[in-house]
Amino acid sequence: MRAVREAIFEVLDGSSELEDLATGGLHWNKAPQDTQPPLVIVTMMSGVRLWTFDGPPLRNQKYLVKGVGNPVDAEDIDDLCLELLTDASLSVDGHTVHLAPLPEEDVSYEDQQYGENYQHEGTMYRIVVERAQS
Repeated sequence: MRAVREAIFEVLDGSSELEDLATGGLHWNKAPQDTQPPLVIVTMMSGVRLWTFDGPPLRNQKYLVKGVGNPVDAEDIDDLCLELLTDASLSVDGHTVHLAPLPEEDVSYEDQQYGENYQHEGTMYRIVVERAQS
């Protein structure tokens, strides 16, 4: 959902400390080819519509925010994102936020790209929003 993604990016883009750690930038779903870690990837992992008796459904969504790089950089990025996003006051255009980013699950794995091993350290956040009625 674009409005939630933009709100997450607004929080993370506002941190000069994160910019210094993640020199490869902040990306949606995947980084462009030849982007060098350390970097941040944000991905929507799942979403469920919760219907109510009146009005639009609540959107109960999970987003993965992860650091990618060597093990130390990836973990430092994840720790900082956790600090920045947990209970952050999101401004989601056209929506009411019922549950600010709540960390629920940890993600940790290694993969190989272009002959290099990269560590992925992240956290899944639950966010619940409702479209504002017109």
